[in-house]
Amino acid sequence: MDTPGYDLLEAVVREGPLDVSSVMNIASRLCGVIGELHRRKITHGAISPASVLIDRGRTDVQLVSGGAAGARGAGRGGVYVSPEQTGRMNRAVDYRTDFYSLGATLYELLTGLPPFSSDDSLELIHAHIARIPTPLTEMNPAIPDQVSRIVGKLLAKAAEDRYQSALGLQHDVDRCQAEWISTGQMSLFQPGEQDVPDRFLIPQKLYGRQREVAGLLRAFDETCEGTTALMLVSGYSGIGKTSLIHELYKPIVRQRAYFIAGKFDQIVRNVPYGALSQALRSLVWQLLTESEARLLQWRARLSDALGTNGGVLAEVIPDIELILGKQPPPPPLDATETKNRFGYMFQRFVGAVAQREHPLVVFLDDLPWVDAATLELLHALLTSPEIQHLLLIGAYRDNEIDDGHLLTWATNRLQASNARVSRLSVGPLQLPDLTSFLCDTLHRDPAYIEPLSRLIQKKTDGNPFFVIQFLQTLEQEGLFTFDPEHGGWSFAIDAIAESGMTDNVVDLMTRKIRRLSPTAQELLTLAACMGNQFDWNAFLTVSPQLPHEAANGLAEALEAGLLQ
Repeated sequence: MDTPGYDLLEAVVREGPLDVSSVMNIASRLCGVIGELHRRKITHGAISPASVLIDRGRTDVQLVSGGAAGARGAGRGGVYVSPEQTGRMNRAVDYRTDFYSLGATLYELLTGLPPFSSDDSLELIHAHIARIPTPLTEMNPAIPDQVSRIVGKLLAKAAEDRYQSALGLQHDVDRCQAEWISTGQMSLFQPGEQDVPDRFLIPQKLYGRQREVAGLLRAFDETCEGTTALMLVSGYSGIGKTSLIHELYKPIVRQRAYFIAGKFDQIVRNVPYGALSQALRSLVWQLLTESEARLLQWRARLSDALGTNGGVLAEVIPDIELILGKQPPPPPLDATETKNRFGYMFQRFVGAVAQREHPLVVFLDDLPWVDAATLELLHALLTSPEIQHLLLIGAYRDNEIDDGHLLTWATNRLQASNARVSRLSVGPLQLPDLTSFLCDTLHRDPAYIEPLSRLIQKKTDGNPFFVIQFLQTLEQEGLFTFDPEHGGWSFAIDAIAESGMTDNVVDLMTRKIRRLSPTAQELLTLAACMGNQFDWNAFLTVSPQLPHEAANGLAEALEAGLLQ
């Protein structure tokens, strides 16, 4: 509902770009509102011209809540999302997403156009994660260069490169506004000079993985050229295999490829095709998000590939009927013929999707729990001369696969059949990479960080997951102190060494769980029983807590980093 005396900024900008002074005033006011949200640990998540109300005297602004803003701007929501909000970046969403969306909003206020716009959702996603917007000064030479620099920093692809606080942004905006009013000009300065990141944040980029990323990109490039291959990624638990594989997101979007993932489960390992079915369901939902014209093309292509046997896949992936329409049940066959028919139709489906114009990458996690039926199907996919542009990536822990494991037998069989199989081993972080990671986390120089780096290397053996949990525990227990003078975090190395911090990751995680309230611990246990992923509505049906109590309990686990 609109506030009396206020207009939606969306309606105002339709009349044309705003003058620089008005935009800087709006930016300053929004900084105050966003800063207050962030101080309360609230991320708006949907800032756009449809989420801002401005009074008719152009002196005050109000921010509409994320849900209401999303409803208002649903038709153009993708125009203002941050790269990490697209779901196609190997990055989690935090409060800094608001700075990107604010930058996109200010860009439109100044030019009358958003930084990127397209009716093609994949093209828009690619623009957000890979393209640099046309500088404001090129769009309109009358816009001061310093304003262009500030908005450019807000629109940085990596959250670490944007402003880190609303206070730092407001300092720059107010300085520009004051100079503009008094002299009609703005001096040039480095944006963010007073931007002190006083939140403890773990950087999300990869460290020390250049060789591994290069190997993945090489395999993907070969897939785009037409190969079908299997890449096995190994490493101990927590070493960063999944994070590494997710680095493919960016080139996948650039090539208009599809990335789907499934995870084998130790508890339900006797269910055939479980992880593959999970992956293909996600593919179906990706296809359903495309335009109606593209969906009609997919309906025709898949119908042609599956013929009258679409019901064979619908038994395992019911969502496929949302594309194909209701499918008749397949005629009954004996067990062997049923298995062969399913394998053939599965190959037809994958072959129809994996094409030069949109290669297919399938990531299967936790291969030690793979079932024999899935391995048989993967063998058929990787040896079929009719399937191209397919990259299968499988991840497993080194200590769970030996010479007698079913996966070892299946891999040897693939190699004997001349299938393309490659391996990538992911090891621990070396000391220089760990030091670089800690410097970026604590915003201090290497000389200050190195003693801590050596201590953590000794405690964690360079395991990235353990390193992150160790750092978060140190921060939660007050062993890091923000130092405004240095613009970073200080610590007493002796206090950390004497804190009794365990060098066992299981003990550390147990310590974190025990810090939760009894209700949160009970809810976390219940969530774990539902699997590595769970649906909120399904969770509420089995939870003894009221919805708001369950949400509060899980929020504790989320803040502790025990849920994502």
